[in-house]
Amino acid sequence: MANPTCSWTSEMLIGMLRLMTYAAIEAEALNLSPAERERLVERLLSSIPAESASTWNSEWAVEAAFRHEELADGKVPRIPGSEVLDRARKLAPQL
Repeated sequence: MANPTCSWTSEMLIGMLRLMTYAAIEAEALNLSPAERERLVERLLSSIPAESASTWNSEWAVEAAFRHEELADGKVPRIPGSEVLDRARKLAPQL
């Protein structure tokens, strides 16, 4: 007999287990070496169906066009690549 004071549904419990599994997978992945993470990312990306990748690519194409337009119109400043890399390295020193 179900406990009338418990408000957890089976869907909620399954979702919690999936989340916990995801968290464990993520934690383990972050413990991999940079080369191992790179191989994992490549493998995961190759597992995405072509139609999903196509949607993702077209969304990024729209974003790239928007950003290009902002630069061309002078709405955002141009930043030299070397400065971008310096900033990125400070944010993520392990790179």
